[in-house]
Amino acid sequence: ISLDDDMYKAINEMADKLDRQVHKYKTKMESKKTQGAGRDGRYEDLMPAEAEPAV
Repeated sequence: ISLDDDMYKAINEMADKLDRQVHKYKTKMESKKTQGAGRDGRYEDLMPAEAEPAV
């Protein structure tokens, strides 16, 4: 095995590891985005429409 083969193997393994980390981070952020948004996943205003301040 030459040194070049080991280097390319190490680079490929690192790229795979980074892909897994990015995927894990993205799925974590997506689950946090929908978490706490209500039962059906939509955001509802906390203030009623008639309570908006006049300009």
